[in-house]
Amino acid sequence: MLSLASSSRHQRETSALIEQQIQRWLMLQQAVEQRSPPCDSVACGHYIAISREAGTGAEQIARAVGDELGWRTLDRELLGLVAKAAACSPYDVELIDETGVRWIMEIFNHWIEHAPVSHEKYFLRLSAVLRAAVRQENVVIVGRGARFLLPHDKGLSVRLIAPKHFRIEQVRLLQGISLEQAREWVDQTDRDRREFVLQHFHHDVHHIHLYDLVLNVEKLGADGAARQIAAAARDVFPR
Repeated sequence: MLSLASSSRHQRETSALIEQQIQRWLMLQQAVEQRSPPCDSVACGHYIAISREAGTGAEQIARAVGDELGWRTLDRELLGLVAKAAACSPYDVELIDETGVRWIMEIFNHWIEHAPVSHEKYFLRLSAVLRAAVRQENVVIVGRGARFLLPHDKGLSVRLIAPKHFRIEQVRLLQGISLEQAREWVDQTDRDRREFVLQHFHHDVHHIHLYDLVLNVEKLGADGAARQIAAAARDVFPR
């Protein structure tokens, strides 16, 4: 068992390594942005970026919006695209994806055995995949900090919310788990997603001014929320 001093030293070394990783990513991202043509300078579509509280059914709503507008929907598909671009397995990408600080121990504990994609590489590929998708067509994107990686004037930023008791019950029914397990899942997922955005984009997902549209799914229902988003997109991006 590690001594207290050894454990503390290990934590400091790990923190320093993480900071180096983040700094390298920032420098690489800046270099990529300088080399890549801005979206405005090439044929570019539009996007809807959906941020969500856990248990609001964002994936279902996003697909309904995409179907109504005839736009492509990107949610879990993004992991496969990023994994392909990074030449690694979707499992390695999933270790990092929207997990806030939990990626730290997972990445370093599995580093030698699994050789996963680095955090900086994940963000470079994620940014490239998102920009490529928007250049090709109109897309609906769930999570992943899309509104911070894409031009604001090309997108509609949406936040899906609902009372916690409603979200817990939705998760319980969908996943077939106990009420307590559903509560823990909702709490942990909300924390992870908030940390993800705070750590990498320096914004709080609860800040209302980040969004063009905030919808209460309990009041509107999934279908009603999808209709509201589609209607807003038609107003913001008239043909």
